[in-house]
Amino acid sequence: MRHALEYALVRSALPGLDALPLAAATRLGERLADVAFLLDRRRRRVAIDNILRAGIRDDAAAASRLARASARHFAAVVVETLRSADLLGGERWREAVSFRAPAAVRAILDDPAAGLLVASGHLGNWEIGAQALSRAKPVVAAARRVSNPHVDRLLRRRKPGDRFRLVPEWFGPPGRFTDALANGEALALLIDLDARGEGVKLDFFGRPAATHVTAAMLHLVTKAPLVFASCRRLGAGRFELALSAPIEHRPTGDKEADVRAILGRLNGELEAAIREDPAQYLWAHSRWKYGEWEPPPGFVPLAGRLGRSAGAVEPRRVR
Repeated sequence: MRHALEYALVRSALPGLDALPLAAATRLGERLADVAFLLDRRRRRVAIDNILRAGIRDDAAAASRLARASARHFAAVVVETLRSADLLGGERWREAVSFRAPAAVRAILDDPAAGLLVASGHLGNWEIGAQALSRAKPVVAAARRVSNPHVDRLLRRRKPGDRFRLVPEWFGPPGRFTDALANGEALALLIDLDARGEGVKLDFFGRPAATHVTAAMLHLVTKAPLVFASCRRLGAGRFELALSAPIEHRPTGDKEADVRAILGRLNGELEAAIREDPAQYLWAHSRWKYGEWEPPPGFVPLAGRLGRSAGAVEPRRVR
């Protein structure tokens, strides 16, 4: 019953959202975010605590103001993502998105046979960034499903389907990531999701965070080039998509050290990008929840294992 009610609410709200000019829809989303920020005490406390512990702000009042700005930003991200077909359809994406990438990365994007690993975080509008990148190279994005399956299907139908597709982050076909790279597609991964017991512990803003190893393992196993990307919001319906130079790492023979070195580079790129505009980061998600967690004796994670995670990563080299 709850899923049916949620679906009815979302479906009834979408026509009204579509009818509003984007700037007006964004302002409405921001006002709703203000209300949610006041009512959702748990997420408000998580965001403020994360900002303080990351050292982005020094006092609770400043952290609260930044947390509210982050909530408004996230509301704008939702509105823009729901309107992405209008924003990016046809040639309109050229007006909406400015693009920065080194020549070496542009060459990879122009090569239809070259796979590309693209790591990003919950910064700017990551959804628009992935969809805009698909105009240069087909994109496969690893994503978690919305808990309500009816809402999930509705939202997925609003995403472009010709050069952009979603694959399960968990419990999907084992070759879904390596196949994308071997087929010359860009594989987009969010690196700041809490890995619980499935990853390695690395510092993020000076605090230990459980970090997924997928991006690093895929880079080591497939040899596909790896870049960091961010899509900063410049205003309603305006974005800047920036790709880093390829992150290069010479394997040492120590798999764990190699993975940690690569992930440390990616975390550093993400931290630097967040510091440039911290209001555009999603501070309300529990990034450090399992940073201090210690597995019980005999614990074996289901995924993301350093030793045997390559079993789900077919050792095929891609261009």
